[in-house]
Amino acid sequence: MSPIRRRVLVSFLTLIPWCIWQLKMDDTPLVSDAAQELLTKQLHKIMKRSGLLKDDQFIAKGQFKKKGYPGSGGLAKFRNTLWASIMGTGRLQGLKPETLAKQAETNRDKVMAELGKN
Repeated sequence: MSPIRRRVLVSFLTLIPWCIWQLKMDDTPLVSDAAQELLTKQLHKIMKRSGLLKDDQFIAKGQFKKKGYPGSGGLAKFRNTLWASIMGTGRLQGLKPETLAKQAETNRDKVMAELGKN
């Protein structure tokens, strides 16, 4: 597996708390066909909102690099993009990295707080 693909996979794994929260909010059993369907739809929305899909396909390697995800600070920027995308409906393209980081932190904190209540 290429280093970029490994980074993408690891970044998506950081969304596991959100996945659990999403399933609990929807009252869907954690391990079920319904969970797979719900999370697939929601992750598709996240990737679309964050600009990671083009024609329902993950963006090309060149576009991924152009967005600044590989290299120094790129992994954090990618994770922040994903976390910033989990709530809301607007697109995130063109937002400053600081704005993405703040939105990502807000969303992570909300998910973790909600999970802590249950």
